[in-house]
Amino acid sequence: MPKNVKLGIIICIVLVLGLGGVAIYQNAHKDDNLVKTVDRNLSQADRDTYTGRISAAQDSLDKSSNTDDKFNSYMTLAVNNYGLGQLEEAKKDYNEAVKLKPDTPTGYTGLFAVDQEMKDNAGAEAAIQKAISLQPANAGTWRQYIEFEKDVMHKSNAEINDLYVQALGKTSNSVDVMTVYAEFLGSDGNLESAKEYWQKAIAANPAGKDLYQKEIDRL
Repeated sequence: MPKNVKLGIIICIVLVLGLGGVAIYQNAHKDDNLVKTVDRNLSQADRDTYTGRISAAQDSLDKSSNTDDKFNSYMTLAVNNYGLGQLEEAKKDYNEAVKLKPDTPTGYTGLFAVDQEMKDNAGAEAAIQKAISLQPANAGTWRQYIEFEKDVMHKSNAEINDLYVQALGKTSNSVDVMTVYAEFLGSDGNLESAKEYWQKAIAANPAGKDLYQKEIDRL
């Protein structure tokens, strides 16, 4: 075999091994940059309230013998650890909750909030997508998801528009989605489409006509 061919093979092997080593290192240290705790600047009274709830929930968990009680205990632990700023502990609690009830969306929406604050964007995205898959008609969850994709994941306007269209379809044209979609269309320069959706919002929710009409007039 010619020397230059041998050298090329050796270089390729070294590169493959090097890239593999980088991937292994990155995987082993992927959690190093995550935010695990935050300072909530709590008063001592608030801190005592949270820790008291955590103690009670842990005691309840230790005594629990059925799935519902265990799930509720883990959710309580998660909420109060999150309130304390103990993000890593809250994530562990939410993960235990979703293991117990993998078809319940509240555990995933909790994970979404924690992962966002931990700066685990991939985890947050997966969590909110799972919540939507379990409860696709929930307008509030869609709004959280779209806002995250727009502000954190920096998806293109075309991609955000597609998500709004999906949300409207899944939520049977919820007025809560219509209004934010109308705002998005206006900010994107699609003024006629924005007016159209404000009009649709008026038809869906006549009680909000004055507010929606102000947006139409502004456009």
